[in-house]
Amino acid sequence: MKRNPISWWPVGLLLALLMGVSAQAQSGVQPHLSQPEALAFPEVITYLTLRTADGLTAPAITSDNLQLLEDDQPVPEFSLESITPGLQLAVAINADSAFAIRDSQGNTRFDFLREALLTWGKYRTASDDLSLLTSAGDELPHASQPSLWVTRLQETLPDLRESTPNYQILSQAIDLATDPSPRDGMGRAVLFITPLPESGTINSLQSLVARANQQNVALFFWVVTSATNFERPESQQLQALAAQTGGQVFFFSGNETIPDLETWFAPLRKAYRIRYTSPVRSGEEHTLQAQITLSEGETLSVEAPAYRYLILPPNPIFIEPPVEILRHAPTPTVDTLQELLPAAQPLKILVDFPDGHKRDITVARLYVDGELLAENTSPPYTTFTWDLNTHGAPGDHRLQVEVVDSLGLHGKSAEIFTTVQVQIPQLTFIQRVQQRAPLAAGLATALILLLALWYLLITGRLHSRKQRARKGVAASKSRVSAQWRERIPWRPTHSGSVYLGQLVPLQQNGHRAAPIRIVSAEVIIGASREKANVVMQHPSIAPAHARLVYTPTEGFRIYDLDTPAGTWCNYQAVPSQGLPVQHGDIIHIGARAYRLLLPRSTPRIVHIEPAAHPNSLNHG
Repeated sequence: MKRNPISWWPVGLLLALLMGVSAQAQSGVQPHLSQPEALAFPEVITYLTLRTADGLTAPAITSDNLQLLEDDQPVPEFSLESITPGLQLAVAINADSAFAIRDSQGNTRFDFLREALLTWGKYRTASDDLSLLTSAGDELPHASQPSLWVTRLQETLPDLRESTPNYQILSQAIDLATDPSPRDGMGRAVLFITPLPESGTINSLQSLVARANQQNVALFFWVVTSATNFERPESQQLQALAAQTGGQVFFFSGNETIPDLETWFAPLRKAYRIRYTSPVRSGEEHTLQAQITLSEGETLSVEAPAYRYLILPPNPIFIEPPVEILRHAPTPTVDTLQELLPAAQPLKILVDFPDGHKRDITVARLYVDGELLAENTSPPYTTFTWDLNTHGAPGDHRLQVEVVDSLGLHGKSAEIFTTVQVQIPQLTFIQRVQQRAPLAAGLATALILLLALWYLLITGRLHSRKQRARKGVAASKSRVSAQWRERIPWRPTHSGSVYLGQLVPLQQNGHRAAPIRIVSAEVIIGASREKANVVMQHPSIAPAHARLVYTPTEGFRIYDLDTPAGTWCNYQAVPSQGLPVQHGDIIHIGARAYRLLLPRSTPRIVHIEPAAHPNSLNHG
């Protein structure tokens, strides 16, 4: 039945407007951005194609004509490279009886179209990916060699008289064109050889055209029909649909010159590869927009399909950290923790990237008990040395590592706990004597000197014989009185206040520190001036660390105030109930070592009445 072509023009115009033909740029250039690839994040790659509605080559652009925005942030640096990766083409033959009409020489319309396809295919290179399918069920997907595709086309001999159109193969052709391509950035196209669709069929094709347009697939149509149908509304509607995708329509009745397919497909082989370093530092879903300024001054905007890549901080992990470290003395005479072995503990880590994007590490830091102990600013970043002499007091310690990656993202490991124990062997009697031999020798020498001085004083031999001759009886009496005073036990004088004892720091690194005098019966030793009245600064010393108490009956007794590093007396841990300490004992406050020295006891003064004559003193 003949249709009125005039009545279909308003419908065709309305469809063209609804399908977005008027939404094309003024110049007719249609830009398209592929979905960005972030396998080597932060480097991102995307592909830009420019098409014209008339199938001509789009104008060339440079990086000066392009601006990129990722998550609405300007991309400061990127590269733009013109490439020719090839074409991924699917040819779908939807034959019916219109293909079987012959000319005066017996050639069918299909013969002419197939010959044009064969001529084009014979001159193709391996840069194209070619597929072939027919409504009869024949299919050749993704032939990498054009010769294979040409051979299959030569063997394709559909039963034209019995063939029934099947527009579902257009959907199959779009699927083949959108399969993963052998080379990134390849153009995608479908050549659909079909009879002229009815108006109802064209309406059903709209969803396929929308899918093709969304996936950047250009649709080209070879329509086999009589010349009287070239201007029908269905023909106009089909042209509008093809134009939306950047494709074209050729109507063939058997007398028209078949266009050279290469003039259609050559522009599709060209693309632009865009590489840039992403400025994004968080999130999972991202957007990318491009603004292209053409030579005529026109600006085009295009947005890439929605894409996702997760960005998370790095995750450092300790590799087999020690649960316990046992430190021991290399010799029985070791006095300080700084001389214990081992002096250091090696630690190793690995860095995991939960987002799957492996990046370089720029800084790695080791923390012990919340204090920065080591920092690696150059490779290797995954090894540390824990100095046990400075941060290895007996007790539990918290270890944590932090890394910073090339994006500036910080990641910290979970805290782990390691216990440091000190093992000091008990000294034998001979070892103790040997250990204190220098001190005993010094005390013996001092005692001998004091006895010698005492002897000279009481015998009066420090006075010269000439002085005794010049003095009379009065001088003799005065000397006798002085001799009695000299017999009174010596009482030491103090330049400052009287003290009960003093903590003498053991020499470290060859330096002798000033002793700490104990002037109160009870003192609190610690690192905080608010909590302690004897302040010692060291990372291993708690704000209120130990309590030292003096009583006249028991002497000194030391208590530990429940500290991590502990308090030690002669390398024995001080319990909460305390331990008595004596003259010469070694006390560790955390990692600091001291020796307790008590002053000479105050002697008792004995009053002696002088004799009647000095000579009697010499015989008493």
